Amino acid sequence: MMIVFLVCGLKSFFNGQIIGSKIDYKVLDCLIIDYRYKLKVKGDKADVFKTSLLAQYQYPEINGEKWCPLSLIWNRIGSIKKVRYFAEPIYYAEYLDDGMSLNRLNIRRNSPNTTMLYYKELANYNIPKFQKFKALVNYWRFSFYSNSDIKNKIKAIGVIKSLFFFPFGLLLYLIDQQKSIHDKFLDPKRRILKKQR
Repeated sequence: MMIVFLVCGLKSFFNGQIIGSKIDYKVLDCLIIDYRYKLKVKGDKADVFKTSLLAQYQYPEINGEKWCPLSLIWNRIGSIKKVRYFAEPIYYAEYLDDGMSLNRLNIRRNSPNTTMLYYKELANYNIPKFQKFKALVNYWRFSFYSNSDIKNKIKAIGVIKSLFFFPFGLLLYLIDQQKSIHDKFLDPKRRILKKQR
């Protein structure tokens, strides 16, 4: 018998539309990493964790940073503990124009070191190569917002990966600086706000 430490239902907009991918299960037991990257389920979900389990996984505290990606901890837990997913909405959400979900870029820019740690760890999980590549590009993308020494940034992921993914990260960083281009191609805000109406 599997011991369940985590359960996860669906999130829905108040208009009844389910947030994220269409679901083809009633109940599913699997790792968070597999759910997101092998089954390719997208969108916010309603995660419920046992407090005793969550207490074992502390958020890193980095001086001057106020935010850490939730997925950093979820992936650490969910790469070794299975989650029981069920296809019922248990959380109704409204995304606010100035809320966290719709302002991820600014939040990640203001906490680049925890963001880099998230992408570094993500690239080391058993996920498809394309997702590893995306993680390493984003590692370098947010490295430009960090005051950490370049040698430490390279050392964290290795010289070869740094040489290969640095230019792509720089390109995304430069796009981020051009608000009109970033908003058109990389910002999901308008799409999400439209869906919840």
